[in-house]
Amino acid sequence: DIDLSDFTEWEPIGMPEKVTYGNNSLTYTGSAFKGKFNGGGHTISNFNLTAAVGKDAAVGFFGMLDGATVKDLTVNGKMTVSATGAGSAGMLAGAMISTTVENVKVNADVEFKGTITSDRFVTGGVVGFTYGTGDANSLIKDCVMTGNVNAVSGDGNTANGATAAVYGGITGFSTTPAESANVIANCENNGKITASLGRCSGIVATAHAGTTIRGCVNNADQVNTFGDG
Repeated sequence: DIDLSDFTEWEPIGMPEKVTYGNNSLTYTGSAFKGKFNGGGHTISNFNLTAAVGKDAAVGFFGMLDGATVKDLTVNGKMTVSATGAGSAGMLAGAMISTTVENVKVNADVEFKGTITSDRFVTGGVVGFTYGTGDANSLIKDCVMTGNVNAVSGDGNTANGATAAVYGGITGFSTTPAESANVIANCENNGKITASLGRCSGIVATAHAGTTIRGCVNNADQVNTFGDG
């Protein structure tokens, strides 16, 4: 087990320099975590992610996961983020490409303070932005998010739909080329969501092209006050 209570600042493992987010694409420059992280049933506790996220960034315990596997892990803590433009954040990972996340439990309260411009910003309880290339897609399986969420789009963000500020309990945004499929399977979301966002959901806020959701359960109450959200 690892206790991160002594760390007041956190640089994500695999922190990209620039991430370009599209409705059916995700590219980046710089570093990503590309290995296998087997938690072995252990817990990372007191992980408090507090960040003003810059434009074209991805933040979390991991920044970017690319062709990686993360499994059998519990993460306890809190996430408080705001943003200056398009980007993504998640307690486990800001974004991932062709990655498997399995049996990860997140226990964290989330506060998203919004963006200052009308750009898509994706927040997830587990993973922010989930992408599969088509040749190798992403899988989120047997994951649980538990926490109270307060999330707003921000005074400068009036967008709704796929280009909005979004929150999903498991992942905020999932997409692949249209003929393929990411899979979110047997996941569970618990707690309470209070939001003013263009899109918000207990499991996936934007299940875009090529996304399959099966066997998932949302137990969280949700109130979203965003007009036309």
